[in-house]
Order: sequence, then structure tokens, then C-alpha cells
Amino acid sequence: MGLKRIDKTSAVPLYLQVSEGIRELIENQTWRQGEPIPSENELMEMFNVSRNTVRQAVSRLIAMGYLYIEKGKGTFVSKIFFNHPTDRLLGFSEEMKLQGFDPISKILKSGVFEASEEIAKELLINNGDKVYVLKRLRYSNGLPISIEEAFIKYNSFEGLLDGFNESSSLYSTFMEKFGVQPYYAEETVEASLANQEETVLLNVKVGSPVFRIKRRSFDRSGEILEFVKSVYRGDIYRINLHLRRIV
Repeated sequence: MGLKRIDKTSAVPLYLQVSEGIRELIENQTWRQGEPIPSENELMEMFNVSRNTVRQAVSRLIAMGYLYIEKGKGTFVSKIFFNHPTDRLLGFSEEMKLQGFDPISKILKSGVFEASEEIAKELLINNGDKVYVLKRLRYSNGLPISIEEAFIKYNSFEGLLDGFNESSSLYSTFMEKFGVQPYYAEETVEASLANQEETVLLNVKVGSPVFRIKRRSFDRSGEILEFVKSVYRGDIYRINLHLRRIV
């Protein structure tokens, strides 16, 4: 267990240090969603602090939504949901930041490849034409949320991924290098089960529920900018629909 060291000489109040230590254990999934946290006495021993300090730290995390109390049972790690908006077009980082979360990415694959039949059909190009492929594992608040694989026409955006790194935004790169950005998109969502590779990357069990989302994004002129295939964890990701009855 990677326990955060408490510095009793620091100007940072002890309860804040303890709450941050607990939060890290939640975000790195040492303490998992729905599981009870250690008792007050155990927390006092773990962090070498008083009962009052532990109670202040736990109260803070309850207020922040990381923990919840079940009367007569104890204190548990909350289930955090990440929401997928359907009323506006956002990139992953924009989507997470608007919800108050901290997004990061890990690049799994990046380069120029030949388009498969599926990708060629989606991008309206020929089989074997060059395409950029950018595959990333997307995290939010330290949790792996999705695997995202983007395909972009090489001839239309030559140099797109030059200098692109894990802190780069694809949508920002489109604008900075080519003066275009996604204006509208077509998206399909399918309920599915995680395969072996996905369970490892997303840190879930084999056969766990996932959302498979396919998106084609277009600029204002109707030019296809990208085709993206994403896999989102079904246990912590929700898709919100806004419906209006027409009679």
C-alpha cells in the first residue's frame, strides 16, 4: 500500500494531509469503489494522528464525494461516475475538465499506417491509403476511463502528429496547425463486454461491461476530420440523453 507520508512539521494542516493520503489510495484503486475503508482506530494508526484529525479528514472526503456513510455498517468508497454529454461536441479532456476532473493520457500507438477496409470506408478514402493512427489510454482523476483510437487522413493533415505528445490535445492541434476544428459529429454507441486487452488496460475483470463508441467528426465545410473508436468502462461511465416528446 503506497501510504502518503504525514509531515507534522508542515504548515499544511494534518487533516488535509490525511485526506489527501486517503484520496490517493482511492484514486490509485488501492481502496476500490464500494469497499469499506479502515476503521477510525486503524486510520489513526496508519497515519499516526489523533481521532479528531481522522474524523476531519473523513468528513472532508465525504463532502467532496469520495466517501459515503451507511448507517450501522461504516464508511465506504463512493462510486464516481463520469458523464458523456450528448448535447455538445467535446474532446475527452474538455469533457473531463468541465466535470471538475483531471484528465491525462498515455499514448499506446502513434504513426502512419495503411487504412483497413473499415477505416477507408469511414474516412471515404481507398483501402491502403495512408492514415494517421493515434491510440491512447485516457485517465481521469487517476482512473483509466477509456481506450481511444483515432484515424485521420494523412494527405489532408500531413505533419499533424509531429511533436504530438501525451499532454497534447488533438482538437487543439487541428486548430493550431490547420485552422480547423470539429464542428459536428456522428456517433454510435454499443453495449459490449471487455476483451482481454481491454481488461488489462482499463483495470477491470474479463467480461466487464463497456461502451463501444464510434464517432466521425466534421469541420464546418463537411470535411471529415477524424474517425474515432473508443471503449469506455461501463461501471463508472454514463451517457446522458436529453429527450423531448413530440406529439
